[in-house]
Amino acid sequence: MTESRQALVRQEITEQGKLRFIMTVPIIWNPKPKFLDRFKKKREPETTKEFVFDPAVIGKVSQIAGKISGMPNELYGDTPAELASDVIERHYKDMIYIIAVSTHKSVKEPSEELLRFIEMNFTFDMLTQGAQIAIAQLQLDAFLNCLMIFKGTSSILIPKSIQAERDDRPFNNIDEQMLSSNFNKENGNAAG
Repeated sequence: MTESRQALVRQEITEQGKLRFIMTVPIIWNPKPKFLDRFKKKREPETTKEFVFDPAVIGKVSQIAGKISGMPNELYGDTPAELASDVIERHYKDMIYIIAVSTHKSVKEPSEELLRFIEMNFTFDMLTQGAQIAIAQLQLDAFLNCLMIFKGTSSILIPKSIQAERDDRPFNNIDEQMLSSNFNKENGNAAG
C-alpha cells in the first residue's frame, strides 16, 4: 500500500473578509524530539501539517520580493531536464524560503527548523504549488495599481531599455522645459 504524497489545498475567508489558503502536507520526516518532549504525555504522532497562507503584510512582501528578484528571467538549456535541474539546483532554497516566510506568523526570519521541515517533507509539486500560492497572496496587482495612480502609467509600464533612452535625452519632460524657460525669463536671458 503506497502512501499518498499529495498536498490538499483548501480556501477559507478570514474574519476580515480576505482569502486564506490552507495547504495540508503529509509528514514523512520530523525533527528529533527535544529533550523535554520525552517527558510529556505520549500521544499519537502527527501525520500531516497545515501551512496557512494569509494575505501578506508589507514586511513579508519585502522579504519575498528580495528572493523573487534573484530568480532568473530567462532560462538556458537544450532540454527541459537541463533547464529544470539548473533552476532546482540554484533556486529551490529560495522557493522553500518563500513558503516559510508566507506561512509563519511573524515578520522575523523563519526558523531553520521550519526551513528544514519544508525541505524534507515537500515534493517538488508541493513546493511549486506552495510558491504559487505564496506569490498570489502578495497581492502585487493592488500594489502596482496604487503605484500607477500615484505616479501615472507612463513611467511604470515602459521597459527599462526604453526608459534609459528617454532619460538620456535633454528636457525629456515638458515641465522641465517650462521651468527652464521661466528661469531664463526671470534672469533676463532669452529662452532658448
